[in-house]
Amino acid sequence: MEAGLLPICQCPNCKTRADLTVFLTASEATDALAALMEMNPTIKAFVRPMLLYVRLFVPEGEEIGYKMMARLFHELGAIINKGTVEKSGYTYKVTPSMWSQAFQVVRESKGLDLPLTGHSYYLGIVGNLAREYDKKGHGAGSKSSHAPSASNAPTREPMRMPTADEKQRALERKEKLDRLYGRGSARVAV
Repeated sequence: MEAGLLPICQCPNCKTRADLTVFLTASEATDALAALMEMNPTIKAFVRPMLLYVRLFVPEGEEIGYKMMARLFHELGAIINKGTVEKSGYTYKVTPSMWSQAFQVVRESKGLDLPLTGHSYYLGIVGNLAREYDKKGHGAGSKSSHAPSASNAPTREPMRMPTADEKQRALERKEKLDRLYGRGSARVAV
């Protein structure tokens, strides 16, 4: 007796219909999703803006790879989990809405040299938002020192990367599903 299927889902881009496990069990896809969900607990407020932001790292008409997507999510997780940004020698606390708003501002910016290669423009936008918030008397910008201090050190544990065993099990699940559906590796467009 074979296991049951999860609900049938449709890719919003290519309209391919398949069991949800096809979209979620590829080891690279799983790594990318795990990286996304290990981020700040308020991630739900800006998952969509962040997904649209990472698309700016891929040339137009090309597909983002899961490894690249996971790398970008891990980088953004480290940035966001820090909870602060440095701008003009000052360290500013950043609210979740500022991170989200900055994704939107970057996406709407005209004249960006795409594809993006780093997060410096994004961090500049976040810094501007945090500085303006601080100027209105809401924040507590403090002069930065080059030595790390307890006030600007990350408070979260570092993200855990999947072990070799976990990656192997995910690959085996993917291969089993590929055999079940009688096809090669599943591709999911983002």
